[in-house]
Amino acid sequence: MQIHQAYFGAVGGTSHGQLASSLADGSLRPFLSAFTDRPGALPAGFALQPYLAATAHEKYYLICRTWADTAVARSGMVFTHVLLLPLQRVPMLTDLASVLRLLLAEPPPMAERPTHLAPLVLPETAGPSTQPVTSVPEGWLAVLNQLVDQASPAPVFVMSEPNRFQKLLEALWRGLPAPLRAGLSWGIRFNPPAAEDALPLLVNVPDELAAKWRGTAVLKLEAEPTKAPATPIEQLLLDGSQRDDFRGFMERLEVIPDSFRSLKLCQRAYAQTENLPGTDADKLLALLRTIRQLQPAPDKALDFKWQVVQALASALSVGGEQQALGLRNVPIGPFLPQAERLAQAVGQVVARVVTTVSPDAGMQENLLGYLADENPANMESWWREAALLAFTQTVAVGSPQVARVVWLGIGQAATTRDYLLGHVPATPEWEGLLSKTVPASLTTTVADAVCGFSAGRSWWDLFAAAVAAAYQPAEALRKQVKAERHVTTTASPRVSRLAAKVADEELVALAVELPSHQLLQLAGEACGRTPALLAPMDVRQQPWRTIWAESLRQTRLIAAGLREPAETIKVFLGAVATGQANEELPLELIAASTYANVLHLPERAGLWNKLPAALQPKFVTATLDALVGEILAGRWEGAADPILVKQARTIEFITNFLAQQRNDLAAVLSVNAVLSNLTDNYLKDYIRNLGTVSGVAAVQLGQFVALHGWKLSADAILDKARYNDDFRPALRECVGLFSWLEKFFNYKLFEHQVGKDDAWNALEVLMNKLYGGGPDQDNIWKRAGGDVTKLTNAQSRGEQWAAAIRLLRHGGGGKYVSAASLLRAARGDFKNNPELHSLERLLHLF
Repeated sequence: MQIHQAYFGAVGGTSHGQLASSLADGSLRPFLSAFTDRPGALPAGFALQPYLAATAHEKYYLICRTWADTAVARSGMVFTHVLLLPLQRVPMLTDLASVLRLLLAEPPPMAERPTHLAPLVLPETAGPSTQPVTSVPEGWLAVLNQLVDQASPAPVFVMSEPNRFQKLLEALWRGLPAPLRAGLSWGIRFNPPAAEDALPLLVNVPDELAAKWRGTAVLKLEAEPTKAPATPIEQLLLDGSQRDDFRGFMERLEVIPDSFRSLKLCQRAYAQTENLPGTDADKLLALLRTIRQLQPAPDKALDFKWQVVQALASALSVGGEQQALGLRNVPIGPFLPQAERLAQAVGQVVARVVTTVSPDAGMQENLLGYLADENPANMESWWREAALLAFTQTVAVGSPQVARVVWLGIGQAATTRDYLLGHVPATPEWEGLLSKTVPASLTTTVADAVCGFSAGRSWWDLFAAAVAAAYQPAEALRKQVKAERHVTTTASPRVSRLAAKVADEELVALAVELPSHQLLQLAGEACGRTPALLAPMDVRQQPWRTIWAESLRQTRLIAAGLREPAETIKVFLGAVATGQANEELPLELIAASTYANVLHLPERAGLWNKLPAALQPKFVTATLDALVGEILAGRWEGAADPILVKQARTIEFITNFLAQQRNDLAAVLSVNAVLSNLTDNYLKDYIRNLGTVSGVAAVQLGQFVALHGWKLSADAILDKARYNDDFRPALRECVGLFSWLEKFFNYKLFEHQVGKDDAWNALEVLMNKLYGGGPDQDNIWKRAGGDVTKLTNAQSRGEQWAAAIRLLRHGGGGKYVSAASLLRAARGDFKNNPELHSLERLLHLF
């Protein structure tokens, strides 16, 4: 066998790497550099001795020896000689010692270390001698048994000096089955490993480091004491005799162990085989399970498997019910040629368990549970098919005993119950069998299942029997209503009879739970007789509303029986607003009550359009009245609903409201701030009829009129201010709505001092207002004693008046004309003009 080799050590005296190799494959170099380097820091004061390591990597099996490299200046460096064996040839290699002898005995001097190596050749040999071994160190047995007893491969820590560790490796290698050799790895560690560390299967711990490894499970290898290998595995691996009987057993099974676990299974099967042929069903079942794990191939170990199956089937035929049930988890794959015999044995046991006159209830319950379990993860399909076939055939014949077994299963878990009810033949005979064998008592769970089953087959006698056995009258009524409401659309006499035996409170509760028209009507009549039954009503539920409406037909009292009438009605109206309720009788009675006020109903905005047209005005009126009250009390914030604003602007509402608040201006203004229902005309009339007003309210009035530019209201304020000083603050606030002339003639009210210029300006404005055609209109200038020839022919009539008054003020315009004569002449045309009279009173200013 050609074996490649490589040297690894200090490269450049500072880092660990490849020094020389017979293999040109550079892809291995990173792994080899890590593998051949020292695995961790050396504890202080520890002198590294040469050690061995081995592992499989890609297509090579690596074996190396490592020394502390004292030829380099840097401390802690190592030199490693590594052998690269072809991985596929390793299983056939029986002598590990011959390979280890290829490793260097010591590292070459620095000057003699080559840069290239040639492959090595391992001569073909007959392998090591196989002389019997009478005893081995007990530590060897401890290491071997720990390897075998592990459920999954895990490192075994072995404390030993290097030579004893090497002897253990050579002994194990020699006895290992071929497939296990390539999986054997070993190495050294100086410190207890961390959880994430990758470790070989065998970890050598130097004796000198015992103190650091205290607290870690480490096996100690000592030369003494010794002990003879006793178990088949110990003898196979460590006894040079090779334990031919155990090896022969594995050959009969056609098994070559590929793991320590499978090796242990072989040992178990070997021990179990000692009972063949035997009649112990437990031991035979255990052997069958072990064989299934060891040899899953159906075409191998045929004779041996048939021997085991035949022995087990014979044992089951005279008992072994529990073992027959235990076969449910044994895959049939390894025993396909023997499957029919196993299935036949299982079927015989199933029939015996179901029909026996002295039943084992626990066994029957288990069997029925297994039959009902359809989860393939819990049971092998071959077993379930065999058991189902036997059970179906037995049930088809039918008997009181089989019916009792069915009832036993019905009383178990839901899956078992559903399965059995589904497999009861749909025949009158089976209805009779089940009815005659009903247990003395049923749980409610079982009764419900039987009722559902009975309803599906229209087996109403069985339905009634189950309900009667399990429930009180109210619950029986519930079950009956649920069962019959999809069967008939007419009132059921059975429901009426059952309802007569149920208390009114329970009847109402049932009607709410089961919205049956018949039950709702009966419950409504009961509430009409006893309104207190409505106390727990949840008006959000349709059944409760139906019961309530039915009761109102008798009482006609909207709050009758309600625990909290206002809250209940609020919730009901909320449901109407959201389209969830529309019962008219409650709405009709609410509209006629104080509850028609929905001002604080959260869903108010959506309610208006949901109300019947005939009832909406009543709700609007009540709510608007409440809104006005809230506004007047200062408790309202925000806007009003459009429908309320619309109603607030009607003549009827405004007329009544202003009449009610005829002496409370602040109230009128505060309501208008929300409803905007005043007009200039309404306010004008209100002001004229208003008596006293506070200073604050007067200011608010003036500001309001000024803001809206309402001249009629401003004139009314002016009229009131002439004789009522309360209105003067209002007049000051809306002064901007008056013309200069109005302010002049009412200069005292407007607190304005007038002089000659004001008087002449007023005369010009008033004349232009009364005689827009100019001074020659109606000969007013001439009639006042003026000379028209003195007047100028200005572009506009207004300019003509301006020129005429300016002429008059300076003594012109005619010999006899004056301000007084002009006013007298005008008063002849406008006898009742107050402005003329006012200006005449100011003649002293001309």
